[in-house]
Amino acid sequence: MNPPRSLFPELPPAGHALLRLVDSCRAPAHLRSLRAAHARLLFLLRLPSHPASAAVRVKLIQAYAACAALPAARAVLDASPDRTTVFFNVLLRGLTAASLHRDALLLFASMRPQGHACFPDHYTYPLALKSCAATDGLVLGRQIHSSTARLGLDGNVFVAHSAISMYARCGRPDDAYQMFEEMQYRDVVSWNAMISGFAHAGLFGRAMDVFRELVALQCPKPDAGTMASILPSMGKARVEDIALLKGVFDEMRFKGLISWNAMLAVYTNNEMHVEAVELFMRMQKDGIEPDAVTLATVLPSCGEVSALSLGKRIHEVIKRRRMCSSMLLENALMDMYANCGCLKEARDVFDSMGTRDVVSWTSIISAYGRHGHGREAIDLFEKMCGQGLEPDSIAFVAILAACSHAVACITDSQHGYYLDNQQWRTIILANKLRVMEGKNYVNSSYYASFILSQIQANFQKDICLILGHQQGAVVLIMHFGLSFDRAVRHLALHFSNERHHERYGDEDRMECTNSGKWRWR
Repeated sequence: MNPPRSLFPELPPAGHALLRLVDSCRAPAHLRSLRAAHARLLFLLRLPSHPASAAVRVKLIQAYAACAALPAARAVLDASPDRTTVFFNVLLRGLTAASLHRDALLLFASMRPQGHACFPDHYTYPLALKSCAATDGLVLGRQIHSSTARLGLDGNVFVAHSAISMYARCGRPDDAYQMFEEMQYRDVVSWNAMISGFAHAGLFGRAMDVFRELVALQCPKPDAGTMASILPSMGKARVEDIALLKGVFDEMRFKGLISWNAMLAVYTNNEMHVEAVELFMRMQKDGIEPDAVTLATVLPSCGEVSALSLGKRIHEVIKRRRMCSSMLLENALMDMYANCGCLKEARDVFDSMGTRDVVSWTSIISAYGRHGHGREAIDLFEKMCGQGLEPDSIAFVAILAACSHAVACITDSQHGYYLDNQQWRTIILANKLRVMEGKNYVNSSYYASFILSQIQANFQKDICLILGHQQGAVVLIMHFGLSFDRAVRHLALHFSNERHHERYGDEDRMECTNSGKWRWR
């Protein structure tokens, strides 16, 4: 928006043109133009002596903050002899938007010593409380809230909303609710702050109670912020709660993208994949342009209901809009193709990725494992570890599941059953590294139960093979460096006890062959 000439009557025409250029600089790519405009304004207006100096400097701070050049914005502030609270508020907003909350609090603390002209006001305190919430600064947050009460600003709705969020995010949801209850006037933002506060504290039931109360009041009307606030509480929602939220969504006159994304996420998180796909198609029919979050949310549902044609159309949209650099979308595409049985397409997406994280590798490993390509999954796991990426608990579950399809329990009439150690070398090494680093993702009983359940699912028709794999599983458990405790022993003997076969349970009944393979005597 062009600055009205009446606000800057002292500026020559060239100065107004420069201010329009400054106002248009709102991204890091514009920083070079902004610096040039700044230099010309310094020369043209002879800052700081010009009467329009203060207003121009505020605009420069805003522009530098929008261009993510916060040190330059701070330099403009420090060079302003006539700085006021407005200068600090503009920079505080930029710092909090960039999540530089400690810097924001330091700037806030420096305001009062500057003199009465720089005292915090009702715009300053909400920003400071937001930074306290982000840094878990309960003590400082209480002090700031007390200051607002002394100044009579605690009744300001913006201050109250920020205080509610601060108390909830700093682990004091009851204090937040007390503030909410004491508010004389509650707008929809007040309700959203309380719902979000309970959800952030993990009190999903209380968040739903506040949401139901809001819906029952019918005034104020829930908005997109309400949908986003209640979303964390809808992970394992009751059918009636999902229906209530769907009713709120349908009654919205203006459904912004946030509302559509929230409703899609509720369906997906509650495994209502048909409803998610139908909602996305309705969204397309209504002409709503999806963003990366929308597409990443609906792609898993496409895979679950084998909506391959829709998934391919979404892939075309992603390529057409050049969104392939989004790792979130690429991982979702891999999962969708894998769930639809298109392993080649999933691998193509993986190979085309410029950057891969553990989630990316885990997705493709899981895809190969689900399609019975256990050896390829193990090769990928080796490559992931070779690139210095540390497997997490989900990656371990994925590779164990993949290995259940490629177990090499070799039979020999003279030597019985044994496990091919070479096949498990990478898993054993990675797990030992994990143990050395002191990270305990899952316990020994979980590993044993998972391995044996996979064996039972894949080899339940051959009792002898079951016993062979059971023995191999126990060897694998011991290779993991885990104690052969009672829980593991019980799980390891599950099949032989159930089938009335010989019990394989004593450690001294295992031996290592000349080839380095473990077997049972």
